[in-house]
Amino acid sequence: MKRHLTISIILISILFISVLAIWRHSNREPKYKEKPRSYWLSQIFQTATQYEDIRTTYKALRALGPSVAPPLIQAMANTNNSYDLRQNSFAALEQINKLASNQVPQLLTPA
Repeated sequence: MKRHLTISIILISILFISVLAIWRHSNREPKYKEKPRSYWLSQIFQTATQYEDIRTTYKALRALGPSVAPPLIQAMANTNNSYDLRQNSFAALEQINKLASNQVPQLLTPA
């Protein structure tokens, strides 16, 4: 009986550790140069002014791939956003256009 209890506790511990590891891994954002996707998107949304900054941001967005398209499309589609923010979102989407071409129907769907 004691042996069954020990085995059960070990199995439950292994299961708990496995679930925790999967959960931690699934909650991570993709990263580029140790910075998460949300950081690079914020660079677009905050209107990066330095030419080198914007080039680096575009490079990061291309590296991160299509996962950055939905927030950019939402920013462009929101007419309450400033013209600059919408323009920056469009320019960033152009940088990843081949990767995000499957996202284009979202732009055509009425809000």
